[in-house]
Amino acid sequence: GIGAAAGALGEAALVSHGVMGRVEAAMDLKSKEAPHAREAAMLACAQLCATLGVKFEPYGIPMLARQVKAMSDKDKKVADASTRAARALLDGLSTLSVKAVLGALFEGMQVIGGGGRTKIECLQLAALLATKAPGTMGPCLPECIPLVMECLNDSNAKVEQAAVAALPVLCSCVENAEVASTLKEALMLALKKPDTTLACIDEVLMTTFCNPMDGTSLAFMMPIVIRGIRDANYELVKKATVCTSNLCALVKESSDIAPFVPLLLPLLDKNTDHSIPDIRDASIVAKQKLLDGALHFGAIR
Repeated sequence: GIGAAAGALGEAALVSHGVMGRVEAAMDLKSKEAPHAREAAMLACAQLCATLGVKFEPYGIPMLARQVKAMSDKDKKVADASTRAARALLDGLSTLSVKAVLGALFEGMQVIGGGGRTKIECLQLAALLATKAPGTMGPCLPECIPLVMECLNDSNAKVEQAAVAALPVLCSCVENAEVASTLKEALMLALKKPDTTLACIDEVLMTTFCNPMDGTSLAFMMPIVIRGIRDANYELVKKATVCTSNLCALVKESSDIAPFVPLLLPLLDKNTDHSIPDIRDASIVAKQKLLDGALHFGAIR
């Protein structure tokens, strides 16, 4: 088959013999015979991934977006084949290529329709990457976790279940001991159940942190804190704001805090004029700590 031929001739033969061009063309076919061609193209990609491994990445990674799109194909055989191809690529993916595939997975987590299959598959593939390359996947979680949280609130129960299953696997990327162990249960619960936000923030405020806060840890902490600041409960707003101050003081790198500055700064700035003095004072302090950290580490230029 195609895998044996590519294995014998080498990956360069894929270009010299026009193989990849034909595979891509087959993926895009829309004629009456198209489902069979699309399925065959997806299965060919899966076989090439299995045979060539990392050598196929330069050809396979650009095709991932097509595979993700085809996961919701009306023809189940095409959808199954595309899932198989995507999983084959990610199963053998090198650590250095993890970031290159995340864009397609993040897009897939936002696909509407198709019975939620694309969202489910992409959540599972993200969890697979977290297992295979936690050190590389971790810094990407500030972008990933908000999408997982959207899936947690999906009306499709299967999508929600896939998001629930993915969260603890993604949390395994965290190196901060307090977040990874002491606070893990409370954080996972608060991410899944908004009505536990106050209890979670209380737990965070009672925790003594002995380790710096990195971007991977903040990816799980900040959505909860931001939710608390936006809440109508004044007690929760105050505690979430104090929690923000504490977290900002623990951050050590600009790349860790930078993704959250555009989210936090408008909220804190607004609350510096809050009608409740305690919230107003806490917001002023938190805003200053956020700005101090961001300016010091270069997150704001």
